Amino acid sequence: MQHWAFDCFDEELGSALVEHLTGRGVGTTEHPANEDDLALSSAWLLLDRPLACGDTPARLYAELSELPPRERWLAGRIAASQLGVHRVIDVEPGAWMDLEDVLTGTRVRVDSPNVSVDAVRWHVLICRVERGGPVPALWGGAAFYEPSEEVEILAELRRIAGANGLGTDAAGLAAALCTAARQMAGFVPPSRLAERTFFTLEGDPVVLAEGSWRLREPAVALRALCGVPELSLHLEGTDGNEHVLDWLVSRRDLIARRAALPPGALVLEGGPVAMDARGELTGGDITCLGTFTVRGELLELSCISAGRLDAAVALVERTLGPLATEPERRLRSIEEAREDEDGGSAAKRSEWAPGQRRAWPADGPEARFQALVYRRWVDDPNPWLGGLSPREAAGRPEHREQLERQLRIFEHSSASNRGGLLAGAEVAWLRQELALDSEPVAR
Repeated sequence: MQHWAFDCFDEELGSALVEHLTGRGVGTTEHPANEDDLALSSAWLLLDRPLACGDTPARLYAELSELPPRERWLAGRIAASQLGVHRVIDVEPGAWMDLEDVLTGTRVRVDSPNVSVDAVRWHVLICRVERGGPVPALWGGAAFYEPSEEVEILAELRRIAGANGLGTDAAGLAAALCTAARQMAGFVPPSRLAERTFFTLEGDPVVLAEGSWRLREPAVALRALCGVPELSLHLEGTDGNEHVLDWLVSRRDLIARRAALPPGALVLEGGPVAMDARGELTGGDITCLGTFTVRGELLELSCISAGRLDAAVALVERTLGPLATEPERRLRSIEEAREDEDGGSAAKRSEWAPGQRRAWPADGPEARFQALVYRRWVDDPNPWLGGLSPREAAGRPEHREQLERQLRIFEHSSASNRGGLLAGAEVAWLRQELALDSEPVAR
């Protein structure tokens, strides 16, 4: 079909293909088109883009009288397949996938020797389901999306439907998908383009913040600091001349103050975390805002935001008064700190990129840490749930959809990072703890 189309309409289709790839920012020396780009673009050219005559190449090919009956039937199946948005419910790599239409909720098992190899439960695919035969199958390429990006796909479809007067029900969104097949076949969610920025647990931008004070009576000042409830003596030097105090507060009090963070936000949090007899990481409702160090007549603070530095200055002033001099402050961005550590050299660093994954051993330190994150998440205030914790929101119908969406994100991430198809037991525990049943994955 593709060879015939380009033989007959080479000039028209060739210029359309170049325009399509250019619009997506691929096909250049810097960003060459890969197999997925070409597969999605070719499918759009054959099935969606009308020629000057008003018909598509696929429909014209399916009407050729010289085609053998079976080839004409297959071409008709292909020409009738439409772009859709589907969730991966289950998958057998190299064989099949169970898909759920995001717009209608209908489910279908499709043959898929290629796309299924890279699919994981809760992936969202923009692809074409070829029906009308004994077994539904995928035709052409598929664009992969994270479960968290589903809301962005739907938002774009609603925007297109509104701009074209199509309505925002399932039929209107399906019509919008057909109308804008060219742009949706290569849709890039805005969150993928967002710059990765770091925030504290309470939602402040991360900078490396340092403060220092001179102490007039170090022994007296140290006793006063040790008497502050939020400060815990963590380390005492062997010569007794260095004392390290952790500044500990309630995690959930900080999280409750945090507004929803922008796309691309990454939250940094500091311990303390311990390991129990079973090898599991444990940690209560405590986080570390920073570290105070007393070295002789010098008191130093290290933390990760300007707001925490201001709060530390106020704490020292309340606690020590005239025992401490006016503070010296220093704020540095993460980039500046890296340059300082490298001595000004431009050392190459590995950077995280969207879609990049590393398989975690099921019992490795990353998996144990992730399990701790999930256990804390159950009771942490959540801005997407109206400030309620997931445990509190689980019994409220108005929060069920958002809570289910977050659980799917966890399940997808766990399955992907473990190098398997199913989430680990630590995520299954979440559903059990929240009494949210999920239909089992068929095997």
